[in-house]
Amino acid sequence: MKRGSWGYLILRLGLCAFFVFVPRGEVKPQTVPLPVESGEVTLISASGKVRVQASGSAGWKEVKPPAVLRVGDKVETGQDSYAVLFFNDKSTMKLAESSRVALTRLDMSQGDKTIFSRVQLELGKIWVNVQKFLNKESSFEVESGNALAAVHGTVFEMDGSDEEASMNVWEGMVDFQSGAEKVSVGQGNRIRLFRKQGRFEKGLFDRNRMSEWQKWNSQADQRIREFRNKMPALVRGNHKELQSLHKQLHRFQFKGRFQNFRQDHHRQLVPGNQKPSIKPRQKRLNAPRSKKLGSGVWGQGSGDARHGQLHKPERIRTTKQNRLHPPGTGWSNHVRRKR
Repeated sequence: MKRGSWGYLILRLGLCAFFVFVPRGEVKPQTVPLPVESGEVTLISASGKVRVQASGSAGWKEVKPPAVLRVGDKVETGQDSYAVLFFNDKSTMKLAESSRVALTRLDMSQGDKTIFSRVQLELGKIWVNVQKFLNKESSFEVESGNALAAVHGTVFEMDGSDEEASMNVWEGMVDFQSGAEKVSVGQGNRIRLFRKQGRFEKGLFDRNRMSEWQKWNSQADQRIREFRNKMPALVRGNHKELQSLHKQLHRFQFKGRFQNFRQDHHRQLVPGNQKPSIKPRQKRLNAPRSKKLGSGVWGQGSGDARHGQLHKPERIRTTKQNRLHPPGTGWSNHVRRKR
């Protein structure tokens, strides 16, 4: 068919009409789901024996801070130990000794900044400081058996065992739920759940009578608050300030009671028993000194007495240096003479 003929012209017009008048399906705008990422939890401080069981693994591995944890991991503390976890939403969780938690959900939505975290308390005691979220969809939940605590920005402690679960709310409000029953627990209130009976017991707790564990957490929260805004950058770069925070939290150690291991406390060997005890430095400096050597008292006798080797008393010539620095203090050893 030639290009200039009538047939060629009619064919072109027919093709144009087909593409113009053929009905097309309605194009609907596609809704792109917001990307949801799995968040991370960082072990920023620990003392004693802290172990982690990675997701899908059957074995436990001892870790040191800083260490990155992910969904499905479990954290366990041994006796005389503690661990501090830092979440993506700048919330913190502190584990007491002989405690174990599992990170069951850590979701982060980059679009609307929704954060959803869920932790399962399998054993022991935890202290949780949850920051206020930017939207109502965000939430932080703690499970303990058949009990669930949902918070949006508060400070509370939770203790879980096979028989019961208890919780003290120090700041804010917590929704405590077990089965179909749901109870709102406010600041200064305490709630206990007896699992076998399935009943709640709610009341007040005395905020002025704080245990050593509670005192330590209050002091630790104040120190963490100073580092909270710059914590993500510190965690990624292992900055010196993160190590400084760890040292500040490490000043206290939970051993049934907390002991301050600063320089104003020193170890002393008790004569006869030879067990280390702790004496304040001020008492040691003000203690009366004896002229005898080897008496076994701190600041008295030779230096070997601290290691259990008590020397017999020996006569010492009185000199000016001896009067200024009594024997046994370490200053008069160079002028020590026998008659």
